[in-house]
Amino acid sequence: MWAVTPEGRRMPVDAEPVDGGNVLLSPNPTGSQDRYAPVATVVGKRVQASLFGDDGPRYVSHFATCPNADLHRRR
Repeated sequence: MWAVTPEGRRMPVDAEPVDGGNVLLSPNPTGSQDRYAPVATVVGKRVQASLFGDDGPRYVSHFATCPNADLHRRR
């Protein structure tokens, strides 16, 4: 699925949450470029869930799991 970063860049994210994921999805405020896409915030593996409270499920960037990711990267 598509999400947007806080900076407004589009980011592919695997649709199913995973243990050990490092992407938090949150509702997108209206008025942004992709207003229906969730906002994807990438957090480091050392960031504790307690810093965000009950942050819910975590996801992973599709670039981390896609076997064809190199074909889609910008050079």
